[in-house]
Amino acid sequence: MAAPAPVAAPPARPWQALVDAVMDGKPALGAVLQHGHPVAVGTDEVVIGFDPGSFFGAQAQAPDALAAIADAAARALGGRPTVRIVEHDPNRGTKTMVERAHEELEGRRRDTEARAREHPVVQQVATVFSLSRDAMTVHVELE
Repeated sequence: MAAPAPVAAPPARPWQALVDAVMDGKPALGAVLQHGHPVAVGTDEVVIGFDPGSFFGAQAQAPDALAAIADAAARALGGRPTVRIVEHDPNRGTKTMVERAHEELEGRRRDTEARAREHPVVQQVATVFSLSRDAMTVHVELE
């Protein structure tokens, strides 16, 4: 008798796995989900919060979007969860993927600016033009 097929372990980052699965089939809907707050993500239920009056929340509530999210959740997480879109509670302190990406980029920009200010060539220019560190403006664009 053949050994039973191994059961896939649940993904370590279920929200990311779900959004990735949606992006594979419906990239526009995946982009919408990147603006959502994961409230509950599991094999039985997926609850996504959006800011009140959000365009993205309205898009995610469309029946075809809910079905696509459920299908992607089944593929990514297993089970067949119900999908609910709710109003985001700002007291929960969650961040959307878009917010986290923006914060990460802003942190990288600040770090790069700080390194640029400390670069020997920049320090030399400051000395030549008698500029204080506070008087220098360093502009960095990462993307």
